[in-house]
Amino acid sequence: MVSNRRITGFFKPTPDASSSSGLPDEASGWDLRLPPRIFATDRYPDARLNVYSRPDILTVVCKVLRGTPEFERILNSSLGSLFRLRICECPMSCKLIHALLCRQVLSKKKYELWTVFGGYPLRFSLLEFGVVSGLSCAEFPEDYDPELDPCADSSDASFWDELIGPNRKTTLADISKTFEDRETTDPEKKLRLALILIVDGVLIASSQTHKPTFKYVEMLRDVDAFLSFPWGRESFLKTISTMRPDIKCLSQPSTKKPRLHTKCTTPLQTFIDQLQQKSFRLQGFPLALQLLAYRNIPSLLDKIHGSADRRTFLDWFSVGIPKNNLPLTDVLSIEHSDKVIFAHPIHMDTPFKSSWLLTS
Repeated sequence: MVSNRRITGFFKPTPDASSSSGLPDEASGWDLRLPPRIFATDRYPDARLNVYSRPDILTVVCKVLRGTPEFERILNSSLGSLFRLRICECPMSCKLIHALLCRQVLSKKKYELWTVFGGYPLRFSLLEFGVVSGLSCAEFPEDYDPELDPCADSSDASFWDELIGPNRKTTLADISKTFEDRETTDPEKKLRLALILIVDGVLIASSQTHKPTFKYVEMLRDVDAFLSFPWGRESFLKTISTMRPDIKCLSQPSTKKPRLHTKCTTPLQTFIDQLQQKSFRLQGFPLALQLLAYRNIPSLLDKIHGSADRRTFLDWFSVGIPKNNLPLTDVLSIEHSDKVIFAHPIHMDTPFKSSWLLTS
C-alpha cells in the first residue's frame, strides 16, 4: 500500500471532513480527515480510454501551411504553442491518464482535479493547463457565452455556408480533404480551415466522428478575434467536465424519495461506474494532464522511447506521430518505486495571470 504520510503536507485537515471525531484513526494509522479517494489505494480499475483529441492533426497543418504567411499568423498566436510541443510527449498514453483519473481525491472545487501518485498530490486546474499547453486562458470576451451552443440546422444564412458549404453534416475529414486539396488556393480559406481543424480536432474534440462546431465556424468571420480568443479556457472547461465527477451537490442530498425497486445513483457513483467500464470517453484536450504528469514526474517520461528527442511539430516533416504508449506496468513500477521523484509545483514557463483561476 502506498504510504499516506507524504500527503499530509499538502492537504490541511478540516474539522468537518470525513472523520466524525476530527482525529486520525489510531487503529489504521490513516488520517481520515484527508479528502477521500474515489477508489481505495491499490484497488484501481484497468479500462480503455476513448480519447477523441487528435494531436497528429497538427502535422497535417504543418505540411500544408509550412512557410506561408498564414502559418506565421497561427504561430504568432497562442495556438502556436501547440506546434512547439515535443513530438515524443504527444502520443496519448491512455493507461497513464486513466491511472491518474482513478487516483483522484474528491475536491469540492468544480474546476480542479486532484490526483495522488506515489503518495504525492498533483493538481490539474486552469493554471496548470495554461502552463503546459501555452494556450491563452484569459477571461472570455463579455459577449461570449460558453454554454451557448447554437444549432447548425438553422435555415438562416451563415458563415458556415460561405466557408464550408450547405452540408451541415460535414466532418473534419471532409474539411481536411478540402484543406489539403491543391485546388484550394485561397490563402484566407486555407487559414480558416486550418483553425477549425486545430480547435475542433485537437482542443475541443467531443465525439469519435469529428465535426466542426457551428459557433466556432461563425467566429471565423473575424480571424484576428479568433486567434486572440482564450482557447485554453474553452478547451479546459470541455476537458475537465469529463475528467471528474460533478459533485457540486454532494452536501445537498436529494429530497426526492426513490421509487421502489429502483437503483439510487449519484454523480459520484456514476463516474466511478464509468471508470470501471470497458471503455471510458474523454473530451477536450486530455493530453494536457499527460504533459503535466511528465513535468512533475520525470521518471514517467524516462520510460518513453526517444524521450531525449527535442524535436517539436515544427521540426517534424511527416504526417502523423509515432505511437508510443506508456504501458500500465511501467506506470505501476514508477508509482511504487522508493526513488520516485516528484517536482512540485510545476515550473512556470509562462507568467502567472490571476485571471487563469476559476473558482466555484
